[in-house]
Amino acid sequence: MKIRNCKNLAALTFALAFLSVGTTNAQTPNAWGYSTGYGNVYGSYGLASSMQSMYNVARAQSQRTNSRNAMIKKYGLAAVEKAEREAGTRTSAPSNPQVVVPPPRVVRNYGMYRPDPSVDTGKALADNLGDTPQEKALIKQIYAATKAAYEEEAASKGWQNNIAAGLTFFTVTAMTAYHNAEVPSDEAVNTYYQVMNGPG
Repeated sequence: MKIRNCKNLAALTFALAFLSVGTTNAQTPNAWGYSTGYGNVYGSYGLASSMQSMYNVARAQSQRTNSRNAMIKKYGLAAVEKAEREAGTRTSAPSNPQVVVPPPRVVRNYGMYRPDPSVDTGKALADNLGDTPQEKALIKQIYAATKAAYEEEAASKGWQNNIAAGLTFFTVTAMTAYHNAEVPSDEAVNTYYQVMNGPG
């Protein structure tokens, strides 16, 4: 079995990921439980409320990051960092501030991990998804190519062995393939990664 003219490896990888979890449809009306506006994925009020709170925190962090980036574009990095240092040492706010910027977030990299070299994820994926030796070989080949491309991109950004990086790449790929849209800008991807990698 050969794949010819495969122009978009990301779309193929996305499809392969969903083959492993079966068919799900989170876009149906919610007549049996609670939802935060993202389809039928939350079956109880408590879980829906928790997910909404997590969404609100991520959105607030993203807005703070975007606000800081806008200030940097307008006033320059040195002015913003100076304002952040001054904001951290002041006891009371001035009556006429020039630049008001929240202090920089402390990144703790909670998502960092050490890969286990004894685990062959490509083989496990191929064995569980493929029926014939040809299918298994193809799945393993697709996995190896996708992993190599991912690791190269993560290394170029300094995001190796980080769950936040994996979530960022997966989300960008999934949203691009699902909406058949352009790949987001590097700035947008970096901002999303900072939100995912930020403090809990």
